Amino acid sequence: MKIKEKVYRVFLIIFLFIFISIIFGTIFDNKSLIFSSNPISLIIGFVIISSFYYFIYKIFVSKFSKITIKQEIIMVVILFLILFAFQGVYVFCVASNPAWDWNDVFTASRLYASGLKDNIDWNYFQMFPNNNGILIIETMMFKLLNIVHISSRYYYFFIANIICIDLSILLLYLTVRNIFDKRCAIFSIIISITNYAFYGYSYVFYTDTTTMLFPIFIIFLYSLYKKNKKPYIIILLLSIM
Repeated sequence: MKIKEKVYRVFLIIFLFIFISIIFGTIFDNKSLIFSSNPISLIIGFVIISSFYYFIYKIFVSKFSKITIKQEIIMVVILFLILFAFQGVYVFCVASNPAWDWNDVFTASRLYASGLKDNIDWNYFQMFPNNNGILIIETMMFKLLNIVHISSRYYYFFIANIICIDLSILLLYLTVRNIFDKRCAIFSIIISITNYAFYGYSYVFYTDTTTMLFPIFIIFLYSLYKKNKKPYIIILLLSIM
């Protein structure tokens, strides 16, 4: 066995160990400040959801191998419209004013865009410098909204957040299609539609959602590299990311 294959196998073993540890920790040590779940209920829920996805794939998705490119595009567009509609309804019914860390960033960016930099609590951003990027992005958005004289601003941030989430799901679809096939790619969108996190975070324009694009984009570039599509450009983009 070559050294490269040995290193790859060791990496897979370490990754598998870490992944199993995370799964077991999530199930049997899921205590938090807000809520703790019964491990038995988590296991039962996992079995039910896994069985649901299995039957969906076997009954419907497995038959998509013979669909044309045009049919696939139509199907993907319909699925994304369903996802976007559900997110819109969720935001309209559940969305509230910014809270927690997003409130600090949101308030600071609004003050910064209005020329009131001295009123910002800069100690917060010294303590959490990871939020400086989202501060700059939201400040730019506020400045743009000020230029066009838009006063009701929350929903524009919600829309921008949903776009970030859905672009990440689109990249997921393209990545899965490159690595596996169109059946698995379509199935990845179906799983995304049934994932509550993509609705629960749809109105929180914060680093949890705005950074989703980067890891999946890196994997997408790698999937292109494996297909030998302009590898030098892809290597350059990967080094930048």
